[in-house]
Amino acid sequence: MKRKITIGTELEFSELHKGKVKPVAGTGYIPFYKRYLGRIVHVLIPKEEKYCWILTKEDLKLLFKEAKNVKFEQNRKYWKQDKEDFEDCIKNLKNSPESFDLSDLKNIVWKLEDTDFSDRRLITKIKKYYNF
Repeated sequence: MKRKITIGTELEFSELHKGKVKPVAGTGYIPFYKRYLGRIVHVLIPKEEKYCWILTKEDLKLLFKEAKNVKFEQNRKYWKQDKEDFEDCIKNLKNSPESFDLSDLKNIVWKLEDTDFSDRRLITKIKKYYNF
């Protein structure tokens, strides 16, 4: 059964595959099955962007460990709301590292930058790979 999709031009397709862009030497690639070698394929980028964790599991654990130690200044006006927002970002990333909003990761990284974060290399690595 062939289906059609129209975005400016009309394309016919018989299969739809979901993949993740993976890092390689300063760029990225989308792995395809071997049966697609030599073929021209069309890649559709969804409007609603979701991201997946592409660094190591140890990096993710370190991020959560350091985020747990973040302290909020209680003399600020909205410190409770800031703390709740930060905890929500951590919870969202922890519950679904395979599909999260980049804004959650950005909020965590920016808050860690403002604190005494022990491993600055992790922040640099995250900013490099997620391009922010």
